[in-house]
Amino acid sequence: MMGALIDIRRCAIELFGQHCGESAGILQALVCGYRNTIRDEGTYEQFKICGIAHIVAVSGAHLAIVATLMLSFLRFLKARRSIAVVVEIVFLLMYLIFAGVPISALRAVFMVVLSLTSFVAMRRSASLNSLALCIIVFIVLTPSVCVSVSFFLSAGSVLGIAMFSSLFASVFATENEKVNGLVGEQLALTVSSNVITLPAS
Repeated sequence: MMGALIDIRRCAIELFGQHCGESAGILQALVCGYRNTIRDEGTYEQFKICGIAHIVAVSGAHLAIVATLMLSFLRFLKARRSIAVVVEIVFLLMYLIFAGVPISALRAVFMVVLSLTSFVAMRRSASLNSLALCIIVFIVLTPSVCVSVSFFLSAGSVLGIAMFSSLFASVFATENEKVNGLVGEQLALTVSSNVITLPAS
């Protein structure tokens, strides 16, 4: 499976390069986590100078959108919660491999999986506790993350989602449940993940 995912990733990178013109490098970075093209073009350096390099790095904000889309799809299929959790975790691990296993995405996946597995442990999901545990684990394993901007952005986006996603979901709520699931929740996640990270950016 891992070999197949790597082949799909390689194929996607080549297709973007062949058919997307000037946007190819940015799409390769956003979708596949492949930043070599924009590095060679000098575009990545320009993103760094502007302080928005995290936009083209697969991280917590990207993963939140992908994970929520998958959960919305599983909810639409009316999958049992236990099955949905397993499918979501497998999907996130596959997406992590497809994105080239960048450290920012690895941190985000770890946080999301920890939150999802609270269901398996028959305990109420406690997002802030899960996030705190993740931060402690990463600091113990790699103390240099204490001064890492990307680590702050990953943890900050998850913190924003944990604290504000419900609030923004109610702000964007409509009478149509399908619109809420497809549009409202995505907007809520995007805005809440940026509440803490945007001022720092």
